[in-house]
Amino acid sequence: MENFRKMLTIVILILLQFSSQVGFAQPTLAERIDKRCEEEHTWMGFWGVVLVANGEDILFEKGYGFADCDHTRPIHPELKFRIASITKQITAAAILKLSEENRLSLQDPLSLYLPAFSTLPQITLYQLLTHTSGIVTLLNTSPDLNDRIQRFPGDTTLDKTLAYLRAQPLRFEPGEGFYYSNGGYAILSAVIESVTGLTYPDYLKETFFIPLGMIDTEYDPNVYDDHWAIPCHRLSVQPDRVEPAPWVNRDIPYGAGGLCSTARDLLKWSVALSEGKVLKPETLRLMETPQSEVYGNGLGVFIEYPPFNGVRYRLVFHDGATAGSSTHLSRYVDKGLTIVVLSNLDDYDFTMLAYQLARIVFSEE
Repeated sequence: MENFRKMLTIVILILLQFSSQVGFAQPTLAERIDKRCEEEHTWMGFWGVVLVANGEDILFEKGYGFADCDHTRPIHPELKFRIASITKQITAAAILKLSEENRLSLQDPLSLYLPAFSTLPQITLYQLLTHTSGIVTLLNTSPDLNDRIQRFPGDTTLDKTLAYLRAQPLRFEPGEGFYYSNGGYAILSAVIESVTGLTYPDYLKETFFIPLGMIDTEYDPNVYDDHWAIPCHRLSVQPDRVEPAPWVNRDIPYGAGGLCSTARDLLKWSVALSEGKVLKPETLRLMETPQSEVYGNGLGVFIEYPPFNGVRYRLVFHDGATAGSSTHLSRYVDKGLTIVVLSNLDDYDFTMLAYQLARIVFSEE
């Protein structure tokens, strides 16, 4: 009997110790990330996909909300989204790739490739890449922009867009200021077409998307099926109060914001950049180096050095926003950390969310 009591006591102590450990177990990294994203969904009405990866290893991937305005399809990570201005870094990489091949120089005048721009003060490709050309922007979410552009001469929307941009006064003399310009990147996509003889979408497909296995990345078709998170417009911050996003001509932004993709394809892009599969190391270094101490802009990206645990990490990032889409791609290039946030709702800024997710990851170190 005494032995039985001793054994029973030992078993109880073991069970108590186990239950104590379970009760006070720390949440996993994925659980902590999910908790923060659930808060974003609950309190800010977030719909979309969040992906966090270390190199190629996906640490977290999940969808929140719905892929359509009727609330019939839950969002899942394989869906396509408009990536808006994340497009710019792919356009910049294409220009840099052509410079590596000696098919153009960043200091070449724009008029060398698009002679119609010779009526403006001399603008270089470098100035277009760094938002220092003075070219006006294109607000693709403006409902009357398409109507204004279609009044200009040209066989295609791109031709008409270029004519529209040539007719607008410069914000400043080229090289004399900084003005974030979608127009400048639309022009760069026309330069790519002039140099290669291919359409902008075809050049990207042949040069980047097929070789890198980015099978779900393409130019926005403006027609959406069940492979898409349908672009929606928020009516309020209350969850799920949405309506279809207003129609906008997706041919207007072109190299400034016309691509669509998935979170996993953008991870492939991030990893390929880091592994030298897109650009040579010295070219990538130029792309990811601030060209202005004030604005922190590289070529198609922005660079910051946020502090975590008393250490500043190099962050290369870009946001995206257009009708029915808000996006963010963060790359902590010295740590191999990639954070992708894609939403089918407009009017979001995910800078703080991405920063908080990075802080969760780095707190594990």
